[in-house]
Amino acid sequence: MVMFQWWLGLVALAVVGAVVLIAAVRRQRQQRMIGDHPSVANVDVAGHHPAFRQAHRRYMTGLGFELAAAGMMVLIGSGMLARPGEERVEPRAPKVRDIMLCLDVSGSMADIDLELLERFSQLAGKLEGDRIGMTIWDSSAVSVFPLTDDMDFVHEQLQNAVRALNEFDYRFFAGTFNGDGSSLIGDGLASCVARFDRRGEERNRSIVLATDNQLSGNPIMTLDEATAMAKRSALTVHVVAPDYGFDDPEIVALKHVSASTGGVYYPVDFGDSAAKMADAITAKQGTETDLPAQLVRTDRLGGWVTVGFVITALLAGLGWVLRR
Repeated sequence: MVMFQWWLGLVALAVVGAVVLIAAVRRQRQQRMIGDHPSVANVDVAGHHPAFRQAHRRYMTGLGFELAAAGMMVLIGSGMLARPGEERVEPRAPKVRDIMLCLDVSGSMADIDLELLERFSQLAGKLEGDRIGMTIWDSSAVSVFPLTDDMDFVHEQLQNAVRALNEFDYRFFAGTFNGDGSSLIGDGLASCVARFDRRGEERNRSIVLATDNQLSGNPIMTLDEATAMAKRSALTVHVVAPDYGFDDPEIVALKHVSASTGGVYYPVDFGDSAAKMADAITAKQGTETDLPAQLVRTDRLGGWVTVGFVITALLAGLGWVLRR
């Protein structure tokens, strides 16, 4: 056991010792003053009476126990101030990933988006060390929440998104219709690429791009330009898209996005689900970071607190007995 603040415990003991010493000196002075006064008649006779002597012994015994308990309380209080605990060195080599959900929220993608959100919400508590963020877009992009490893927050936000999609709550989509057109995929993907931070750290970074690439309008960035931007940032783009059963030009373009960035194209049809795609994506290992060992300090106050409560109860009982 280690005392993290041993010096504070010693200070507390010194202060208590000084207070006791001052009280003892004052008590001695008071007794000397009382000794100079005339004695009360027949006190000696009463002091030798058996009943008085028995009561006196009982009082002194209780007082002794009370002083002992008070001394133990002082020691326990000083020990708690010294913060007893344990130290251990833990190696750190976590597998860490940054996953950005990049969702096309145009009407044709509602079912796929809903499945992905529900599944990632269920997986949130199992992705220890990972960070998840979410960006939604149609004709313009909105960051729902940034990359974070607070999985309780992630779960809450994904559940809110699921509720909004189920209830067609258009407040959730606010800000995604500020451009001209719909499903401006180049702008959407570029916005998701720009949401990654901590570029100096070695982390496995990936984008889950859910879209049907049914472009309508003139985006600021083309899909090829946004893909090149993702490659420069060493981002893996996994694509989840509806399976039309033929080589549609939009689907061919999406396959190129995933292949060129080292990702996988996941076609979703009636026989497969976006939830399975989420499982496949999160099953991929993250990057094993080479971090220095971590010194972990853990307070161990449980036993001290329990003994302190017991002694406090004992002091209260002894005080009640002595007052009687």
